[in-house]
Amino acid sequence: MADRIRILMAEDNPDHVELCREYLPSNEFFLDAAKNGKEALQKARTSKYDIIVLDYMLPDVTGAQLLKDIRAFEKKTPIIFVTAMDDPDISFQVLKNGASDYVPKTFQYYEVLKERILENLHAHDEKA
Repeated sequence: MADRIRILMAEDNPDHVELCREYLPSNEFFLDAAKNGKEALQKARTSKYDIIVLDYMLPDVTGAQLLKDIRAFEKKTPIIFVTAMDDPDISFQVLKNGASDYVPKTFQYYEVLKERILENLHAHDEKA
C-alpha cells in the first residue's frame, strides 16, 4: 500500500472529510485531514504529501494565508484550493500565490475533486 497517493486536506467540516474519504478509496489514496490551519501547517512541515487540498474557510486562518505559509517552504507539491464561496477574486489570488488548481464546492465537488487530484498529479509528473 506504499504507492497510495498521499493527500493532506485542511478542512474543518468533518462531514466534508468523510465524504471525500468515500470518493477517494483507501486502496488508492491516503487522506490525512487537518481541522485547522495550525494543524495543517504542522503536518505539511513534518510529513511528505503528493498533493495538498486547502479549504478557504478555516477556524484560525484563511486558506489563502495557509497557502502562502506552506509555499514559503514547500515549492513543488501541487496544492488544490477549494471553497464554497463563488468569488473570482479568490480564485485569481490563490492561483497567483501558488495554488495549482481551484475547485469550487458545488453539488459535484466530491467527484470533481478526485479527477482534479489525478490531473494535477499527472501535470506535476510531466514537469518533473
